[in-house]
Amino acid sequence: MTQQFDEGVKEILLTLFSLGASMYEANYILDLLEKRPEPIVQKIEGLKQAIDKIDSPKFDAAAMDAAKKLTQQKPSVSVSKEDYLDLAAKLIIPSEIYGGDINAPANRELLSPHLDDKGLWTIGVGHLMGDGSEAGKNKWIKQNGGRLTPAQAMSLFKKDLHKHALKARNILGADAFDKLSPRRKAVVVDIAYRGDLKPQFKFVQHLKRGRYDLAASEYLDHTEYKSRVSEGGSDGVVKRMNRNASIIRGTA
Repeated sequence: MTQQFDEGVKEILLTLFSLGASMYEANYILDLLEKRPEPIVQKIEGLKQAIDKIDSPKFDAAAMDAAKKLTQQKPSVSVSKEDYLDLAAKLIIPSEIYGGDINAPANRELLSPHLDDKGLWTIGVGHLMGDGSEAGKNKWIKQNGGRLTPAQAMSLFKKDLHKHALKARNILGADAFDKLSPRRKAVVVDIAYRGDLKPQFKFVQHLKRGRYDLAASEYLDHTEYKSRVSEGGSDGVVKRMNRNASIIRGTA
């Protein structure tokens, strides 16, 4: 196999490894893989390797079923330029770094461990180091090193993006998530990326039911948001949340 082929299979494996046991269903795995840009042959190879590496009879059955269905499809699967993950990246990156280019000199400090606005240790494009604690940071550094290259930061961001997209779909439920427009899906991923997508939150329940105006209002009924606004600020967090609320409402 070529290096390019191996890299494609590796990306698919990382995606499959990120799945929780509750997601071991053939249709879910198939839907996930259909959103990826790699050719079908790489997806099937990734499934085969994952079966060898993931010790779960439930996953084995689901993966084999998904592989069987993939072999019945046409040989090319493409991702639209308007795919919600592309849109989510465009929302998230400028909110997590200075500007939109990780290579910019202003972003050099972000390639080393630093505290975010919640006091948690992060690195790169808002990647949480373990649980964000001092101990979590130190453990992360032992495993991964204390500094990233711009390319490593973007590779880590891509993995985080897929992880939070899976989390968002799992929290809302496949039916409710799939009914969202691409822009609303992108916003939900952004909210998950920031750590504000919790199953118990009222705005999440409204999203599930398609009550977008109520969801937007409840989303902004947020302790941190109201605190920042009351202090007279219109900082990046406030602007980010206002933008998200407008997209949820359908007014932006």
